Amino acid sequence: MVAVTVLCILFNIPRYLDDHVVTKPDGSVTLARTDFGNDDTFRLVYAGVFYYIVIYALPVFILAVMTYRLILALRQFYKRREQVTKKLFAETIMTMSTTS
Repeated sequence: MVAVTVLCILFNIPRYLDDHVVTKPDGSVTLARTDFGNDDTFRLVYAGVFYYIVIYALPVFILAVMTYRLILALRQFYKRREQVTKKLFAETIMTMSTTS
């Protein structure tokens, strides 16, 4: 959980460098883009590529991997259950035949 928090903070640091506060002579405050925020490379790489990967592609990939692993675990569980059921059935038959 700590790793997720740290990664979120690190991923969002460029957002704080994107804008800065400008105080106008009349006392009003507004946000303005910095040179870093106006850079086309920054917009393309961070806002376009990295944001898409972190927000869309990575969660879908993680869900797919976890679903696959869950399916494998369920198949393994069903095989084990079937083996145990067959063994118990065979023991029951054996017990019934020896007591008769």
